[in-house]
Amino acid sequence: MSYILIIKSVKPLFLIAILFMSTSCTNTYVGRYIVWNFSGYEGYKKFPKQTVENGMDKFLFKKGPEIALSTLRVKGSQLPFHSNVEELLKQNKTTSLVIIKDKTIIFEKYYRNMTRDSIQPAFSVTKSVLSLLIGIAIDEKKINSVDDLIVDYLPELKKNNIAPVTIKHLLTMSSGLKHSNSLGFLPWSTDVRVGYSTNIQKLVLKLKSKKKPGNVFLYHNQVPVLLAMILKRATGKSISQYTEEKLWKAMGMEYPAFWILDSKKSKFEKTDGGFNARSIDYAKLGQLVLNEGLWNGKQIISKSWIKQSTSPDLAQHHLMNLYKVKGFYYKYLWWGI
Repeated sequence: MSYILIIKSVKPLFLIAILFMSTSCTNTYVGRYIVWNFSGYEGYKKFPKQTVENGMDKFLFKKGPEIALSTLRVKGSQLPFHSNVEELLKQNKTTSLVIIKDKTIIFEKYYRNMTRDSIQPAFSVTKSVLSLLIGIAIDEKKINSVDDLIVDYLPELKKNNIAPVTIKHLLTMSSGLKHSNSLGFLPWSTDVRVGYSTNIQKLVLKLKSKKKPGNVFLYHNQVPVLLAMILKRATGKSISQYTEEKLWKAMGMEYPAFWILDSKKSKFEKTDGGFNARSIDYAKLGQLVLNEGLWNGKQIISKSWIKQSTSPDLAQHHLMNLYKVKGFYYKYLWWGI
């Protein structure tokens, strides 16, 4: 049996061809940009993943009487511009809220069809998780100091003739490395390229200096990739392995987590925003920081690192100017107020 297909217009055929090409080429940057752009809250489902296992011994918070959200205060006053916290949660499309006090859950609720075991993408809080891992590596003497030059760990960058950028410059987003904003969504934007690249290590090794490091704050999504490469080379372990060993199993997390990877071939963790876990385990990370690195009687991260990471640097004028103008500061991949 034979069939004859008559096409009266090339437009449908062209559109079908474009759709087929872009769908079958999501293993390329261009294909991903076309198909995955503005992928939304569940964009992590499109990428390959590496599981971060939790251990057999789980730490469980005690549960206390639930507080009323109407009693919540921020710095001694009600939340500004909102009549109540419930309205704030609704306007910001909050998916979960867990409040811990004295190792006790005093509020836990999930919204927008989410449950306790729902995956919650960390987005840029991923960078703060990376900061904790960097601190552990420094505690263990795997990394000498934040003042180390990045080319000492990534000698490939020497050919780019970049300025003397240190790990500290990366941690404070003061690297002076070239960054193309391009309205934030165009295909040549730095953040879009690192978001959809199938080999983010290869991408960041092309970076060149634009300004002298240590003078200007510029949020840069390729910076955490450089830090992750340094961490991997210093420890001899993947970011997933190090997260599993030093945080997830050490702290008795309730659920496994995972890092999304740039591709099945490259298998490098997307430290710009690719960590995913459950809200109750994020709460444990928050408690760890509040405890100044102490967890269940064990010092997971040194107190000095937590203090360095979360305190404003009065000596860094460009960082303090940010604080004076915006009312918040940036330090070691953490935002502070």
